[in-house]
Amino acid sequence: MKSILYIAFVDMRNVQGNPGVIKKIKFQTKALKNLGYNVFHCALEGEKVFIYNNEQKEDITIKMFSTRQTIVRSILKWIEKNKVSFCYIRYAYSDPLYIYMLAKLKKSGARLVVEVPTYPYRQEKISKKKLFDINKIKVAIDVIFSHFLKRYVELLTTFMPFDKIFGVNTIQIENGIDLDSVNIRTPVQRENELHLLGLATMYDWQGFDRVIEGMLKYYSKKDAKVRIYFHLVGEGNALSKWESLVEEYRLNEYVTFHGTLHGEELDKVFNYCDIGLGALGYYVLGRNSGSSLKIREYCARGLPFIYAYEETLLVDNNYFFANKLPNTAEPIDMEKLLKFHESLRTDKNVAIVMRNFAAEHFTWEKQFSRVLGELNEVVIDLIGEAV
Repeated sequence: MKSILYIAFVDMRNVQGNPGVIKKIKFQTKALKNLGYNVFHCALEGEKVFIYNNEQKEDITIKMFSTRQTIVRSILKWIEKNKVSFCYIRYAYSDPLYIYMLAKLKKSGARLVVEVPTYPYRQEKISKKKLFDINKIKVAIDVIFSHFLKRYVELLTTFMPFDKIFGVNTIQIENGIDLDSVNIRTPVQRENELHLLGLATMYDWQGFDRVIEGMLKYYSKKDAKVRIYFHLVGEGNALSKWESLVEEYRLNEYVTFHGTLHGEELDKVFNYCDIGLGALGYYVLGRNSGSSLKIREYCARGLPFIYAYEETLLVDNNYFFANKLPNTAEPIDMEKLLKFHESLRTDKNVAIVMRNFAAEHFTWEKQFSRVLGELNEVVIDLIGEAV
């Protein structure tokens, strides 16, 4: 059995701060195991570095001056004693230490695949509000040292349509999901009500202010016969701003901030809601395309959704359960959402159709099969035989 070292500079205990990222990492490592690989997952827990392998957890921490130095030194010490076929690394940013790690990993005989979750990414890491932002320095260093990736990295995985990034060949994959961990919804039938679900880490680019503004316009009319409710599930730095907006517009009766939910509590909200909200504010980042994990979860659970960007999953925009909106700052037109909901309300098979669509197109097993296949093709081109 071949071994894979999966490296993510992510604190696995920080579920509150990185729920989507942590969920994705768990899905990915599980999928690699399902494909028959012995997976060693290297991750943080506070200031300690651990290797997870099946049910075992090994503390490999070698304490250094900084967390980043601790991670790199711990990984390199571990790789001296353990042989792996290749490393799958979630990209953070490049600096001399990161490039040194890649060089040592490659020298060990491992083939390196790096995932770039977002690209372009540098602009969104810099705060426009802070006079001094340490991320500006990190980005400047990253600009210089990212050029060295092509010396050591064989393939980049990305969710964006780029043939090369940092001079390295890419394969465009989709965000996947673990169907075993996601229950299909059992819709609650109601008359004269529409419930919207915003499941996200609450950043400005989610664009949920557009929904709140749209609700203000809708309830300003005297003939608003259908009650529209908005459920926000998650935490993030834009939350306080949206809470203030709801307070200012006196929409407290119609907007509920649930915080982070899991398990049965999250299932109940999915059952109760009629439409899920994808990202509605990519214009804030100057972007118009993406591959959203929550869109995949909406599909897997069978919840129709709206979104406002070019979603790689929905290439022809011709899916009855999805409604694409303009990527602008304009308030969301609630009347259009009511029509969208009405077009689906009597179809009892919507959830099943969406679940089957998810199973066919974007499990992580399917995505990693493509990545591994690409590696085989690269080797065939170079030496005439597969891995």
